[in-house]
Amino acid sequence: MQRKSYFKTLLSGVLYLLFASALCTVMTVASAPFLGGYFAPTMKIILVVFTAIIYFSLIFTVAWKDGQQQRKYLIRHKDEQERNYWLSIGVIMALIASLPSLILLFSRIAQPSESYFMIFKLICGPIYSWILLLVPENGSSIILLSPIAPLYFIVYYMFIPVFAKIGFYVGFNDKLNQDKIMYK
Repeated sequence: MQRKSYFKTLLSGVLYLLFASALCTVMTVASAPFLGGYFAPTMKIILVVFTAIIYFSLIFTVAWKDGQQQRKYLIRHKDEQERNYWLSIGVIMALIASLPSLILLFSRIAQPSESYFMIFKLICGPIYSWILLLVPENGSSIILLSPIAPLYFIVYYMFIPVFAKIGFYVGFNDKLNQDKIMYK
């Protein structure tokens, strides 16, 4: 059993990031029929919470699996050191994820483009639910979006390194091992 290189680990993190974004997009689009009527604000808030849980739990999962693999490797090879680079991988993942939000920020300031706004909503799955919450008329127009909203989206993506680091810590220190949980 060999250790994965930094670039393989980064690639798996970015692929999980894309998968999480696709799942959030599917969830948001599938819930569209339920976003009208009397319970629309409540449903939009529930949608934002669930997309955040899905998104960040997948980021947590990829780091957790790597932490478990590192722990097993160090048990077999006692002379090796722990290689914990999930904070830097999380920062790179956050920069990749926030790139469309930066483009939206410059597009919103310079000249709003409705065609890019639709593409942005489909690419950025967890942000699509935020757009539905922040923009009236179900997020239909970029003109109705606040100019500083893309900055909120970038701050949202900056939680990726936190969840990646926590995931590695929990996996490496074996905090979720069901065999070690004692029942009273």
